[in-house]
Amino acid sequence: MEDFLKLDYSVYTTIHVVEEITDSEQLENITRLISNKRILVDNSGTYEDIQVHVLENSGLSFADCSVVDFAIRNSCTILSSDGSLRKVSTRKGLIVHGMVWIIGELVNNNIISIETAIEKLNRYKLINTRAPKNDIDVLINKFEELLKQKPK
Repeated sequence: MEDFLKLDYSVYTTIHVVEEITDSEQLENITRLISNKRILVDNSGTYEDIQVHVLENSGLSFADCSVVDFAIRNSCTILSSDGSLRKVSTRKGLIVHGMVWIIGELVNNNIISIETAIEKLNRYKLINTRAPKNDIDVLINKFEELLKQKPK
């Protein structure tokens, strides 16, 4: 997360996403980032508007629907690797990026090395059985080609 926040993006979440975090370490980290205004929290979505998305999309949680509602109201991109959230968001015409895109951005902006990116992508494949393995392999192959072209 810290590396991602080095990119020049405004990062928002919703209060409902924060409230859904159960891992104490993750909650501590996100709370610190919110306190430092590195992540901004939106709580302007109305229950009624979010509930419309819940009724339309039974596979999404209330927190997921709050993200969709926020993205629609603010015409912004969603960052998520959750398959159901990605499908619904894409169907609604929203742009969605996931972990593979983020790692690519970190390399493109010289925040992490290609070697580190390859390690992260391989680890992502191992820890997430639903990770987009084909997209990951394509990016790893691209990075490996770049490494071959690097002067020694």
